[in-house]
Amino acid sequence: MSEAVEEAAEGEPPPLPVVLLWTLSQEQAERAESQIPLTRIAKKTGLGVSVILREFTQLSDAVLGGTPGPGLVHVEQQDGRWLVGLTHTGHEVLAGLRPA
Repeated sequence: MSEAVEEAAEGEPPPLPVVLLWTLSQEQAERAESQIPLTRIAKKTGLGVSVILREFTQLSDAVLGGTPGPGLVHVEQQDGRWLVGLTHTGHEVLAGLRPA
């Protein structure tokens, strides 16, 4: 993923997972909340909630095809709302992706 940051520095857009992780991190910092509604991320990115949920599910610890994901985010549904938050691992990985 560090190649993604280098490409972004050269004018290429970063990959969608990186954009979503950055957006989630910014929202958590601005709102001082550990869980952010997917609708909020959708509004910030201009993407559909289903696209975002699919990407965040792949970044979570969910088991897909018999293989657990990397556990960068925690996704849950509360009172009919999908919420997502960075895990400790997600914060560490995102810190490593930030350009120096």
